[in-house]
Amino acid sequence: MNHVSPTTNTNPGAQPQVRHVNLMVDTIITNVASDDIRTLVRALLSSSPAHVTDQFCSLAKSHLHHMPIPPAPGALELFTSDPEPTPTPAFETVLARARARYGAGLGSSTLWRMHYPLWIVT
Repeated sequence: MNHVSPTTNTNPGAQPQVRHVNLMVDTIITNVASDDIRTLVRALLSSSPAHVTDQFCSLAKSHLHHMPIPPAPGALELFTSDPEPTPTPAFETVLARARARYGAGLGSSTLWRMHYPLWIVT
């Protein structure tokens, strides 16, 4: 579910203009590997005016705010039960979700969901 629309805001005080994504650009976004998309977004943001980065952060925060936070898995799903517990892929997923929300300024909304499963393990 997409809660954000591509926008441009050439004048920081002006209302954002909703624009569509060109079919060829959408084809790139859909087919390029995740690592390459990260590289392209970083290059775009680092070479653009500050208001573009601000708009990106605003859109990311809005999108993540509207995404439901799934309940954190139980401690037994987050770590192996070996004599020396190690993180599982489920833990990595929860951690990545928490990092993304934290980076968008929504960290506290995720941390409380992680507290209980991690408290059981410690």
